[in-house]
Amino acid sequence: MSISGFLKSFAVCALAAGTWCSSASAVVDGTPAPKRDRRLDAVGIFFTVAPGGGCGGWVSGSCTLIEPNAVLVARHSFDVGPGTPLPSLAERPHRVRFRRNVSGRSENNLLVNGTTCHGVYQEIEVVQLVDAPNAACDQVIAYLEHAPVGIKPIPVEMDNPPTQPTDIILAGWGYGGSCLGYATPGGTSTWALRVKRGRMPENLLGDPIVFSPCALSSSVPCQFCPPDAGPYVLANLHDSGAPILIEVPSTDPTDPTPELRLIATVSSPAVGRRPSAWNHCGGLPELTEPAQTQHLKKADFDGDGTIGALDLTGFLSAFLMGSQDASMTSSSSIGVADIYAFLGNWFNGT
Repeated sequence: MSISGFLKSFAVCALAAGTWCSSASAVVDGTPAPKRDRRLDAVGIFFTVAPGGGCGGWVSGSCTLIEPNAVLVARHSFDVGPGTPLPSLAERPHRVRFRRNVSGRSENNLLVNGTTCHGVYQEIEVVQLVDAPNAACDQVIAYLEHAPVGIKPIPVEMDNPPTQPTDIILAGWGYGGSCLGYATPGGTSTWALRVKRGRMPENLLGDPIVFSPCALSSSVPCQFCPPDAGPYVLANLHDSGAPILIEVPSTDPTDPTPELRLIATVSSPAVGRRPSAWNHCGGLPELTEPAQTQHLKKADFDGDGTIGALDLTGFLSAFLMGSQDASMTSSSSIGVADIYAFLGNWFNGT
């Protein structure tokens, strides 16, 4: 199916055709984001603060840390149309939650033991919302009260946007399931940060980007794909604003781990907007590809930029609790090999 044909036939939420999605579930059939993959810490929950204060709020969508104190979020997550201004922060406050706390522990689940206020996260107030003059880009930059500790932004891909079939990663917060909605029919699913790998189809050079050749409905069989679709990803309701990512070779000579680049933000189950859409819609400041920085060192457990006693005690605490945050090897279980690996990095300062 051609891209133009797909856009015309895709009626679940065709933002590119001029309609708007409703905000508010998550990556279809995704898996929990690996805790040892610190690259995914930059994917946050965007809350609209509910009356009564405290932590959490109404989940408006997902977002991505693209600068030390700024996230990119979908405009339609604010439940306003393209001709309606964004609500003021005095009228409707917002905040962003990241899965990792300042001590280095992480938690993929929104609820732990039935509560959203379990403490294994960083939740930061939004102090400024910046809209683009042309709201069709479906993107807003939200500035945070301060930068999260130990979390690296994901750079945007501006100069070389992929147009050929490309391996991608979709990461977003919400309920899992194979249908459009909150969970698999007849089952339950915990709200969590989930990821799925797939292959994006061929795209033209334009701001809308089709990241899946499939469509999604709320009733079984739920997913509709052309016969030659191959591996694919589909977003769900609360994935609004979630990042579509690619991996590129490392620019850090001390760490060969591939780096992530953000190539689109989710606007519908199969369509996103490139970062260039913000610039083309008159958004200021313009988005640019930032200068590369060194990766987080493996022994820097809390991610504060230094390696010291707190990193050692934080790691040992996570290890004794059986947390996947203590995984330093490719094994899915925590064992003595992880202690040796961490201590080797800690003593070497790497």
